[in-house]
Amino acid sequence: LQVDVAPDGLQAVALAARNDYAVILMDVQMPTMDGLVATREIRLLPQHRHTPIFAMTAGAMAADRDACRAAGMDDSLGKPIEPDRPYAALVRVLQARGRPDDDATG
Repeated sequence: LQVDVAPDGLQAVALAARNDYAVILMDVQMPTMDGLVATREIRLLPQHRHTPIFAMTAGAMAADRDACRAAGMDDSLGKPIEPDRPYAALVRVLQARGRPDDDATG
């Protein structure tokens, strides 16, 4: 996998505007623009309306997960991140994107 890293939400939006990502891992708490606002902005980009976005957050409460979903994120990964969980989520999403019938539905 090729990975780009943005140090803040504003740069994450700029990268998303220039690149077609298979998956976006979004830290919820970032400087300049938080991950919730950045996700809302990214969802406005036509190429990322359906891109899987996973929240990376220290907030483990139901309200935190609800806020992530309301912003347009697909799932949340609580910190500290256990390597197996994001890996499994990435594999699941990337395998689903690779199905031949996905191309027919757009």
